Amino acid sequence: MDSFKITPFVILIISVLELNVWEFRQISNSLVRLVVVSFIIEVGFIGVFTYILQFETLAWAQFSSYGFIWPAICPAVLVPSLLQLKRMGYGEESGVINLLVAASCILEVLTNMTDGFLECLSVFNVSSTYVKIILFAEELFIELGIGIIFGVIMMFVPSNAWTKLSSILKKRKNDNPHINKNQNIVSLLSIIRAILLCFVGLLIGLYKWYTDLPITYSLGCAISTILASTSWKCKNQNNINPTISSSKGINNQAQHEINAISKIFEFIWNVLHPLIFVLIGYDLSYTIYSINTAMVLTGIIIFMVVIIIRIITATCSVWGTGFNYNEIIFINMAWIVNSSIMTCFTTTSHLFGQTPLEDFYNQIVLIIGIFLLLRVFLGSFVIHKFGPILLTNTVQYGH
Repeated sequence: MDSFKITPFVILIISVLELNVWEFRQISNSLVRLVVVSFIIEVGFIGVFTYILQFETLAWAQFSSYGFIWPAICPAVLVPSLLQLKRMGYGEESGVINLLVAASCILEVLTNMTDGFLECLSVFNVSSTYVKIILFAEELFIELGIGIIFGVIMMFVPSNAWTKLSSILKKRKNDNPHINKNQNIVSLLSIIRAILLCFVGLLIGLYKWYTDLPITYSLGCAISTILASTSWKCKNQNNINPTISSSKGINNQAQHEINAISKIFEFIWNVLHPLIFVLIGYDLSYTIYSINTAMVLTGIIIFMVVIIIRIITATCSVWGTGFNYNEIIFINMAWIVNSSIMTCFTTTSHLFGQTPLEDFYNQIVLIIGIFLLLRVFLGSFVIHKFGPILLTNTVQYGH
């Protein structure tokens, strides 16, 4: 499913554009704890069961990678719902929305890197694992270099003269209401920047395709977007209307331009969103497999155990970092949506002695798809339903 490779790219760009780097100092402690603890628990859970349930017919890398494939769907559910709450004014003052969006982006990059590494272990035709690690690190640094180079390029291209011209036309528009060219200039500026961001992902994807490596380009895209968007915000803040700024330290003109780019990628996401689940249904096909009831019940039990572990780790990660009880509850709700259901069902299949490549897909892939779609629906419902109840709306206080 190629759309699964495009989806993280689009969601990641939207997330990074919406993030406020000036708030990272406020959430840095809880962000590091939430990401590191969650990732260690996730990797540890996969690793322990991989070690306990080793099968001679399946390589360690192939089995472990099952746990990292479908978590790419999680940001597609979590991030749009969180950003909608953020634009309504919820969770702005405490930074809880920024925390969850940033943590989701970082975990997305980490899971893509891990998945790519595990795939590379089986792709590289060398016998030494050490050599495979060196080759993967080399490819990773090339991707990182491409992201940094294009991030620096996008700091200056298009030229700052476009932005200055936009400011001049805006001032003329205020003096003369018949002049209405400013919006066109900003739109063209945003389109050029969006094309450059897409070109970065395309270039990295073509390079990975040419070298026959897994397409895990989240890191390069994230680096280029962070560098470029931060530069745009700082540049506008210093050079355009410095006396007029938003409540979060970003110039209103800069925020307007960033929002215009986000809208372009949100339009792309709106096209991809239904397509993803159509492809999930196509991948499941129309064949009704015989469902093993005992396997389903065991999977539910394992999934509940994973949820309990996830709640405990998430609570310990953000406890004492300035969030109140309601915000901690909301973080746990959102973080459950971000958990990996594939890992649970992979473990379930092996507990019942299923062969990993054939019976796994023939017996429980339909169950995985059903639970995934249910999690998507319930995740969106829970965030939209309980977000306004648990989070403080800063708009009502006039911020």
